Amino acid sequence: MSHPASFRRPCLWIQFLLCLLIALGLSVERTSAGSLGNGAAQRKAAAERAAAAAQKAANPPPPPVATPSNTDSSNNQPDHSTAAASGNFTPIYSFGSTAQDGKTPAVLAAAPDGTLFGATSGGGKYQVGVIFKCNADGTGYTILHQIIGGANDGAFPNSMYVGPDGALYGTFQVQGKSGHGAAYRCAADGSDFKIIHAFASNEGPVPAIRSIDPDGTLYCFSQGGAGISRMKPDGTDFTQVYNAWASTNRNKGVGPYCDGGDGYFYGGSARTLFKVKKDGTGYSTIYTFNGSPLDADSTDRAPILGSDNMLYGMSSNGGQKAGGVIFKIARDGSGYQVLLNPDAQPLSPRALAEGPDGKIYALVQDGVVSMNKDGSAYTVVHPMDGAAFPWTMVIHGGSLYAATTSGGKGGGTIFCCHIPAGS
Repeated sequence: MSHPASFRRPCLWIQFLLCLLIALGLSVERTSAGSLGNGAAQRKAAAERAAAAAQKAANPPPPPVATPSNTDSSNNQPDHSTAAASGNFTPIYSFGSTAQDGKTPAVLAAAPDGTLFGATSGGGKYQVGVIFKCNADGTGYTILHQIIGGANDGAFPNSMYVGPDGALYGTFQVQGKSGHGAAYRCAADGSDFKIIHAFASNEGPVPAIRSIDPDGTLYCFSQGGAGISRMKPDGTDFTQVYNAWASTNRNKGVGPYCDGGDGYFYGGSARTLFKVKKDGTGYSTIYTFNGSPLDADSTDRAPILGSDNMLYGMSSNGGQKAGGVIFKIARDGSGYQVLLNPDAQPLSPRALAEGPDGKIYALVQDGVVSMNKDGSAYTVVHPMDGAAFPWTMVIHGGSLYAATTSGGKGGGTIFCCHIPAGS
């Protein structure tokens, strides 16, 4: 089909104009590639950022888990509340921070001025531990004595006290000259370290200092079961005041004890709680444990004497989860009460102390916890679920000091929890 010339002429003009525009566009693109390329890259980056923001908005992070409110415990069951005081937890020293440092802290003690003393059961120059001191904030850490082990001094420190003369008194539970443990004394600056008594086999193995009188008289307990002994601060006048191996004392065992402030020692032995005068007379049983699931099977640590003159104790066995309980009892054996006996997980108590706020503080499976003296208001002061604690804790100057046997730089730590006034 043919078209008239009048129709073909406009089509030719249109085709010409289109070709001209295309040619001009290609020329502009070639001559301006550098400047236009940068703008395209920026537009691409902006598009990618916008896409990422859209994806993030479509998939927001999960909300934080709310901390449960603090409620009172009932039926000896902790509510696992977390106190606002958790922020006051501070690791103050990590073992392994200095040359020939100790590891695996075993005992702690506090001087009246707040200086902390302690001993480890490993590390050190001879790999059997050190005796150390530091300030309350962990500064000024100083090794006072490198434990040698064997017949030289001993091994595995298991008690430490600051005496009324300001010197350190402690025990090694094994080795020593006789091979059955030893008691030592050293000045607060580490000078004049001396073994003041090496325990013989008939005096009982595995000794531990349990009490110091205002005149400096030391009272020891033999964890080997032999009984209670006393000596002067220099180790002289050693006397076994109670011999559990004597035929007259059968079924009258003794165990770790505390000074009741009334002329008696109070402690636990196997399935019983006992009291005995400080001169070794007047032994009596004040309570017999009933066993799982409602009571302890036995007690393995000394009780503490509260400001209300009640005894507060713990057991690492018995209870509903076979992980122990915390209890209290009057010195005459009345008023026995199980304060904590959880059914969710083992309690695993390691140490007890009374705080300046009148509450009982403990190291347990949950971490550092507190409670009222009737067992109510159980609070996790700082969660440390499953931490390995030694059997030691001190409270001084409104703060709690304790240790872990691992963590930090690998050798354990000392930590502090400040106890707020009126908490």
